[in-house]
Amino acid sequence: MGFAEVLEEFVAGIGWTDKVEQDGDISRIAVKLSIGGSSYRLMIEGYDSRQWVVLHLYPVYSVNAGKSVDACMFFNYVNNTFSYPGSVSVDDEGVICYRQIIDVEGLNADASLVNNMLNAAADLFERNGEMIETIAQGDDRYEDVRKQLEQAMR
Repeated sequence: MGFAEVLEEFVAGIGWTDKVEQDGDISRIAVKLSIGGSSYRLMIEGYDSRQWVVLHLYPVYSVNAGKSVDACMFFNYVNNTFSYPGSVSVDDEGVICYRQIIDVEGLNADASLVNNMLNAAADLFERNGEMIETIAQGDDRYEDVRKQLEQAMR
């Protein structure tokens, strides 16, 4: 089964009406969704030639100017402290993204794989989204937010 079929099966199983796009050997679905009351942009791609499935999940807000170091430090903390199969990062323009790549060469990729990828991404933002937004948009510094998170985990 090619990735277009896998993504179509995933879309149908979750009840979405969005269409899977084809661009050469890349199959793609891009949608907006709500997680924990916040809006996100989701893009899932399947690369037939590489045998990769890639998930990108973006919050609609970005990191304010002057907050990139705090965001990077906090994202490194989240990536190194918690068990997620992907990682959250910020680019030079302040765009925040959770990304997960799975190499499925020799495996039978199906809709449940994509669903599990989405569940992991959603879990990261359900658990940490408020603090990610605080770091990205507020005046709080990394050290203060990290201390709050560590106290909440006790």
